Order: sequence, then C-alpha cells, then structure tokens
Amino acid sequence: MLRYDEAYWRPHYDRDDSDSATDESNDVTDTAQFLIFVRGIDKNFNVYEELLQLCSLKGTTTGEDLFCNLEQALISMQLPWEKLVSVTTDGGRNMSGQNKGLVGRIKSKLAEIGCAIPLFFHCIIHQEALCSKVVSWKEVMDIVVSTVNYIRKNGLTHRQFQQFLSDTEADHRDVVYYSEVRWLSRGAVLKRFFDLRKEINTFMNEKGKSIPELTDTQWLIDVGFLTDVTHELNTLNLRLQDEHLRAILRIATTNMTANIQEIASQIQPQTSH
Repeated sequence: MLRYDEAYWRPHYDRDDSDSATDESNDVTDTAQFLIFVRGIDKNFNVYEELLQLCSLKGTTTGEDLFCNLEQALISMQLPWEKLVSVTTDGGRNMSGQNKGLVGRIKSKLAEIGCAIPLFFHCIIHQEALCSKVVSWKEVMDIVVSTVNYIRKNGLTHRQFQQFLSDTEADHRDVVYYSEVRWLSRGAVLKRFFDLRKEINTFMNEKGKSIPELTDTQWLIDVGFLTDVTHELNTLNLRLQDEHLRAILRIATTNMTANIQEIASQIQPQTSH
C-alpha cells in the first residue's frame, strides 16, 4: 500500500504523508495483475484509500518489473517519493525481497535520491487468510454445515426449529447460513452454532438425526476454540475498515474539546418585535 494524500490530485488540500499497498496475483487468463493502492490523510484528518492503478503484466513479474510499473504510476499521478512513509506488500519474493524484490528496489531508489526509508509491512489481510488455512476446519465445519443445512433446507423443519427455540427461550431464534465465498463468515456461523449447541442437540435427537459429536467433549472444545479464533479475526478485520480507522485517527490526533458552558453563555435568546 502506497499512502499518498489526496492533496496531490486535489490541489486545494494541504499535502500530507501517505503510504501504499501492493498486491500481485493471476487472473483467470493467467495474466498477472499488479494492484497499487494508496492510503493517506488530508488536512481535515480524513482517512481515505483508493486504487491508484491496475497493471497487467504480460511477461515476467520480477521485482524490477513491479518497481518499474510502480514508478510509472507515481509519475503519472505526480506523487513524490519523499512523501512515502510506509509500504505494505504480500509475502512473495518478488515483492518482499530485500535485494531484487520490490521492497529492495524501493529502498535503493530512496537511497539514491536521499530520502528517508519508509516502513515496510507484510499485508495483514494475507496473514489472516494464512491463519485460516493453518487451523483445521474440516472436521468441525463439515458437521456444522451439514447440521445447519438439514435445519434450514426444509421449510417445515426450519419453522419447527424456530418454534422450538422460542419455546425453550433460547438466546437466538435461528442458525446462520454458511457462505464459503467469504471465509470470515465462518465466525458468525460457528458462534451461533456453539451458542445453540444444546438446543440443536435436543432438536436433532427428536428428529431421529442424532449427532454424536454434540456430546463429544473434545469436538466441542475444537468448536469453541475455532469460534474464538474466528471472532478475533472478524474483530481485527472490522478494525481495518475505513470508518474505524478514521475514528481512531480523530481520537489520536484531536485534543480539542468543546467548552459547553462557554458556548451556552454566548447563545442569547432571540426576541421578536
């Protein structure tokens, strides 16, 4: 992520420091797509993030290739190197390599022109995705998803389950569908399933669809652990969103507080004549 303030393409703002993020992956035609994002702060402490450029790399994707595309993007938008404060990349060697990778080439460039070296980070979203791959989901998710599907795929069964939850005064009134497209949705599915595990066990037994794992202490421990992990990842993901970042920035940089009593004393009642 290259963070550059919007002042550079909206001249009426003061210039501020910024940072950037870069990512490279192949599309369905096996063409490498190099994405360059910029994030920065304007004079009103508004945090923004925009896609600076999408570069299609038809040939090699070495660190030099990435750097050349990055440099051309900065030149085209008139973004100076000296305002760059941090760079975020994925963990590929062509990105993070200290000598021939993009990171190494950026360091060399800034050293040549006498600028301070920015901070370099590994993209935290990629780290979240890697975490989701390390933790073993299959044994837990297969049972959770099949149980949820059984409850919700048939209208009658679904209504009976909802009525059962209402009759037992459960904390929730339904289970949550799982969408494999967004892996972070597992957190909501697991949390709801874990909260309703006793009610689900009773309901499934009444339906003659007993699930032995729901009385297996070790399996329930695994569900609880994965529920906690996904909850933390969901919380972290939320904290990375623009609105939250903007709120944090304002709290961290604004020390002005309104003197309510003084303001009130200055407000005089208006009398009509």
